[in-house]
Amino acid sequence: MTLYSLVLFVHVSAVLGLCAVLSFEALSLFHLRRVSTTTEVRRWIEPVPGLPWVAMGSMLVIFFSGIYLAAQISAWSTAWPKVTIGALLLIAPLGALTP
Repeated sequence: MTLYSLVLFVHVSAVLGLCAVLSFEALSLFHLRRVSTTTEVRRWIEPVPGLPWVAMGSMLVIFFSGIYLAAQISAWSTAWPKVTIGALLLIAPLGALTP
């Protein structure tokens, strides 16, 4: 196994982890719309403890492994790595603005 294939595996695994985190978030929001008591709200406000940490870790792994993978295939002359990094860097400030 080469270093490139290992980093690619970690990159794809982090993307799948981020998709799982977003699925739990969507499930939580879906159930929060239908709750009627504060006990139910507490249960669905954070369905899995530590979920934001998993999302943040996945984003960092995706970011740094993506930079390595793009450098290995010499993709910096194309537009998609630049747009991707710009979009990832905009997610944090825009996410902080939403309540």
